[in-house]
Amino acid sequence: MLRRAAIATIFLILVLPGAGILWTARDLPHLGQSYDDGIYWVTAKALASGAGYRYIFLPDEPHAVKYPPLYPLYLSLAWRAQPNFPRNIPVAVLLQGALLLIQVGLLIPLFRQLSLSWRRTLLLTGLVVTSTQFLTLTCSLMSEMLFDCFLFAAVLVAERSVVSERGRWPALLAGILTGAAYLTRSAAAPMFVAVPVYYAIRRRPGLSLFFLAGALPGAAGWQFWVYSHSAENLSSDASNYLAEYLRFVSVNGFWSSLSEHLVNMFTTSADIFVVNNSTLLRSAPVQPLFLIAAISGAMRLARRRQWPLYLIFSGLYTAMIMCWWFNGITRLLLPVYPALMAGIAEEASHFATLVELTIKRRLGASLASAWWVAAPRLAMVTLVVILVAHNYADSRRMLQDIMAKERDDQEFDTHAYTWITRHADPNTVLLTWRDSLAFLHTGVPSSRSFLIGTIRIGGPMLTAAPLSQLPVRYRRALILLTKSEVSGSDRGTVYRDLRSRVESVAGTHLKYETSGAVIYALTFR
Repeated sequence: MLRRAAIATIFLILVLPGAGILWTARDLPHLGQSYDDGIYWVTAKALASGAGYRYIFLPDEPHAVKYPPLYPLYLSLAWRAQPNFPRNIPVAVLLQGALLLIQVGLLIPLFRQLSLSWRRTLLLTGLVVTSTQFLTLTCSLMSEMLFDCFLFAAVLVAERSVVSERGRWPALLAGILTGAAYLTRSAAAPMFVAVPVYYAIRRRPGLSLFFLAGALPGAAGWQFWVYSHSAENLSSDASNYLAEYLRFVSVNGFWSSLSEHLVNMFTTSADIFVVNNSTLLRSAPVQPLFLIAAISGAMRLARRRQWPLYLIFSGLYTAMIMCWWFNGITRLLLPVYPALMAGIAEEASHFATLVELTIKRRLGASLASAWWVAAPRLAMVTLVVILVAHNYADSRRMLQDIMAKERDDQEFDTHAYTWITRHADPNTVLLTWRDSLAFLHTGVPSSRSFLIGTIRIGGPMLTAAPLSQLPVRYRRALILLTKSEVSGSDRGTVYRDLRSRVESVAGTHLKYETSGAVIYALTFR
């Protein structure tokens, strides 16, 4: 009874940081800031309303081919429970809370399956759940949380299958979970290689057939959907990942992207362990040490544990992400945060062992020296506890600042959306940066790509489309610019530049203006 109470108490403590952030963000004032979250939310509306898996916010309402459908399907539960936006935002927050509980519950056995002690498991879980990216994604409508739940569950079940007498059925279940992870994020692709390699190392290669039998149908079905519907999109708003990758490589080059990611990896490895480390460490050049320790410790742990599946996957996944074009590598590395932290912890333990041996040689094995021998590990435990508190405090402060800014900007955005709702007609298209969010507020078909093409914003991954590509029923455009869409210390300068670009387009007329938003009208047909 006491043991169960202790486990429940520890679990509650580990959930509290994420739960606190979810409560702070219960109205999701930052919805749409990441762009992807707005698309997830509006495609969830499409699924709930029976419109199918489509980008219903775009003028031509094409089928969705970029983001796999499982997370929007999960979010559609909120739209089914409460069809009115934004009243259904709290329901979406509750759904994220459920994922938080599941993921924390899976992190503990994931660390334990790497043969980590209970003390190390709980300390590292504390570091994961107080990291900035974990807390950010906990309170955002992004697919990473659901993806990690399926991924970690698949890893745990696959590892159990090799020690089970009837391992075929756990292997099949691991495959189904992997297929679900792929239908949440196609970044699950390395599992299709990692699991057969793991089974071969464990001398159970026959289990790979059952695993693939469970995993391949979902992945193949999604790829067939993408292939069948990719050609119907008028603009690049709805392009698939492969098209985006090829476009980026043709502009920036593969090697320049890889070198940039290598540099970012040093920063990321330090950030997940010590939030705001450049300030805390007073800009000391120690960031590379975290990555070196993570790799060295992970290799040491892998050899000692005879190559656990999770570490095999983490190596393949990291290699894949390093070759990807997206510059937000910190977020993409969330699925391997536990592996990086376990590697750092293993290397720190190795260092502590060396220090202990040195102390024993110098002080001897007397009882009085026992405290000195234990000092290195006690110091490390104390340091981790301090880091958990520091990371949570800094992450919470940063997220609260972001939400406060978004809430301040919402007043201007809401008035602009109200004006658009009143003045738009059926032949109007809205050109704006946060197109999916604007559609939810106004009901007017919206597009970022047509905005970029109209006012000629440059950038290697900014996809532009001319207004001539719009269906013939659209003859008039409203162009919405808001300060909330601009970040950085020079947001005022950027905002004025955007206004100048709009005003340089022939035929534009200013229709609405406040200190935080402007709306222009443009008749193009």
